[in-house]
Parts: sequence; C-alpha cells; structure tokens
Amino acid sequence: MPNMREIAKLAGVSVWTVSMALRNHPGVSDDTRKRVKSIAEEYHYLPNRLSQGTISGCSGLLGYITHRDIGPGYTDILQGALYQAYLDGFHMLVLQTSKEDISHIAHAVRDLLELRVEGLAIVSTRSEPLPGELLLTIRSAGAIPVGVMETTFTSPIDRVNVDHQAAMALQIDYLRRLGHRNFGCIMYDSDQWEQHATGMRRLLDHYGLALCGLHRVLSANMAEMAFEAMMASDPQPTALIVAMDSWAWPLLRRAALCGLRVPEDMSIVSVGNYYNGALFPELTTVDLHPYQIGREAVSFIRRRLREGLPPADIIPETLIVQPELITRGTCSRLAARV
Repeated sequence: MPNMREIAKLAGVSVWTVSMALRNHPGVSDDTRKRVKSIAEEYHYLPNRLSQGTISGCSGLLGYITHRDIGPGYTDILQGALYQAYLDGFHMLVLQTSKEDISHIAHAVRDLLELRVEGLAIVSTRSEPLPGELLLTIRSAGAIPVGVMETTFTSPIDRVNVDHQAAMALQIDYLRRLGHRNFGCIMYDSDQWEQHATGMRRLLDHYGLALCGLHRVLSANMAEMAFEAMMASDPQPTALIVAMDSWAWPLLRRAALCGLRVPEDMSIVSVGNYYNGALFPELTTVDLHPYQIGREAVSFIRRRLREGLPPADIIPETLIVQPELITRGTCSRLAARV
C-alpha cells in the first residue's frame, strides 16, 4: 500500500494538497480533489490520520467530552454531533469522564489534544467555569473549543445552550391558560438547581400562581416520593411540572393509586419528548431539541476552522436553541374536572 508521499508524487501535487483533498477541504479545487481521490482509490490508499495531521496541521479529528452519568438528552446531543461531524467530513473521538470535575475534564482535554483534534465540544452540567489555563492549553494547541449546555470557562468561548427559562415559561403559560392556579414542580438536582428554582418562582409570581411544592430529586423513585408529599399538602397542586419524561411516566401510575385521574384531576407536563406509546395518556412535554444542539456545536467548530482566525481575533458567540411545547394527553382545562 502506498503512503501519502507516493500518492502526492503520482498526482503531481504536494503532500499537504493530498491531505486537504482527501478531507474535502474547500481550499483544494474540484479537479485536484477528484484526481487525488481517484489515484488513492486505484492504489487502495488508506490515510493515517495522525501522521496526516502532523504533516498538514489538519487531522480531520474532533473531540467530544461528556460525563457518563448525565441524562438521556445528552445522548441525543452526542448523536447530533456525530451526524454533523459525518456530514462535514470529520471523525469524532468521544471521551466520557468518570467524574464531572475540573481535573477529569482537563485530563480528557489533554488526551484529545495529544491526538491533534482540531476542535473540542465540551458537554457539562456543572455551573463552575473551567479555568482559563485549560482554555489557553486548548488554544495553544490550535484547537477550537465550544461549550455545550452549561459548559463555560473563566474567559468567553463559543457556546450552544437551550433556553431553560423559555422552557419553564412554555409549561407555566400553557397550564395557566388551561385554568390552573396551584402548581407543583419536581426538578433535577443539578448545579443549576437554585437558578432554575428561582426562575420558576418568578414566573409563578408574575402570573399570581401558587407554588404548592418544589422538590429537587435525582431519580424516578425520589420523584414518586416528592409526588406523595405534594398530595399531602393543602392545597394540592392541580398542575405538575416534572423535569424528565422518564420521571413523569411512573407518576401516571402513582396518581391513579392516589385516586387521581390524569388529566381530569391533575395535569402533568414534563421535559424530553421521549415518546412511549405503551403508556396512556401520552405525555405533554417540552422538546429541548438536544439533537440540534449537538449539530450546532459541530457547525460552530467547522465555521471557525474555515474562518481561520487566530484565537485572539475570535469574538465568542452564544447560540440559544429554543424549546418547543408538544401537547398530548396529560393536560386539560381545569373547568373540565369533575
């Protein structure tokens, strides 16, 4: 099997041009790209991406860092990122950290930089910014960083996130327009708990609505315990907002055990849009569009690479993906209750 230098000699171009042509780089003409690819295919050439990156400075590799214990929506973010990387001609290396702390994330960053990734998508739920020294390490290696979801550094970087406040506003406004005045809420116990809880209270206060229970939980079992606690309150909530579809599904059964009908006696709206046709009624939910978030993160990196600006000249941007309310069968007008 020939190496890249032999392919370059056969094509009458430089090694750098071969590298760029095989990666569909826009800086190579169509004729040259076709000629190089034709010769590579004829001689069954398979590029060594690590050595290719060393020669050209463009490895065609992207890095993706996530934590192993974050929720199902984050799997969809990864799937979106993988698909967009495929469309853009990149290969993506994925590392899962065993803990979501600075030392583990920094170790994963250095591992990927040693493999000469051109960009890094770092996905995190932590509210504490990552240190500026780590950002300097990334930029010194010539890689483009993008923070996904809650990931930030002490210095600004490009970010892709969802509008959590807008998601809560969609839920509350929809239930309010159905006539509900007493609300319960089951939230995920994350670093953003206090921020999200404050936003929830402000929205309810804005509309003059009552908060009959606000619980922070980590599992479906804890969500059921929180539900039972709210059913013992006076007044009971007639509208329940739940952080995840997977937590809301068991609450349909729990409500029935408490003698409540959904949606006649209680309306439930959750987050995720993970359809489960085996359960009835079907959940009204908010889609945060995690797949789109993953695609946008890779598109950010691609755009920055094409711009070719030095890190000091990049003006960081934040892209906010808007949530969407999906109305199904777990909500109804309060007046319809018997």
